[in-house]
Amino acid sequence: MRLFRKIFKRDGIHVKKRRFRAILFVAGFLLAILSAGGTISAQSGYISARFEYSGYLDSFHKGLENPADINEDYVGWISVDGTSVNYPVVRGPDNAKYLNTTFGGKRNASGAVFMDYRCDGLLGGAVSVLYGHNMKDGSMFAGLKNYLDKDYLAEHKKIVISKAEGGRLVYEVISAFASTASQTSVMLADRLNDYIKNARHAAYAEAGNVPRFLVLSTCVGVPYSVNRIIVYAVLKGTVPI
Repeated sequence: MRLFRKIFKRDGIHVKKRRFRAILFVAGFLLAILSAGGTISAQSGYISARFEYSGYLDSFHKGLENPADINEDYVGWISVDGTSVNYPVVRGPDNAKYLNTTFGGKRNASGAVFMDYRCDGLLGGAVSVLYGHNMKDGSMFAGLKNYLDKDYLAEHKKIVISKAEGGRLVYEVISAFASTASQTSVMLADRLNDYIKNARHAAYAEAGNVPRFLVLSTCVGVPYSVNRIIVYAVLKGTVPI
């Protein structure tokens, strides 16, 4: 009887262990499926956004469709020389609308390139700030991180914005830096002030010209809400309609 009890107790433990292992296996299997599903979903989102924006790009350059007819928040089209940044720009009622909404109004993590709602939608203010996501597939503003390399910056200085109402603004990149979100506004103001104060720009200002700046911002690091990469440029000229 004692031997039977020992064997029964031992076998009971083995059964529990087998059940526990089975539970772990099933849990791991389900996690793998969920992880794969998340990856597939992300890839699907990338493909969908790329397809949408490539269509706008083709229509824009061929003059087939006015982006303003697609989205009334359209303020212009930005293209950065030698990079993949080539997108329509919107300005919403706040800075949240286009975080996860594409130019065409579709729900997508890629969002849209959008102007800070506090800036002049006609791009006539002293500073125009544009935001875009740092997407893992290299789209949107992911390429901004390359500007932290001085050699890259020197070879990719030209930024052009074609305004919704006509005409183009040509900017020259003057600097790029990384910072925390809390430090960004302070560092940006300091660097712009330093640029304005330098001798060459002082002479430019004395000639009666008011400097106008373009700021491009994207998130970087984990979590993405903490750190920023900032690229800023100065307006060098305008091309009339």
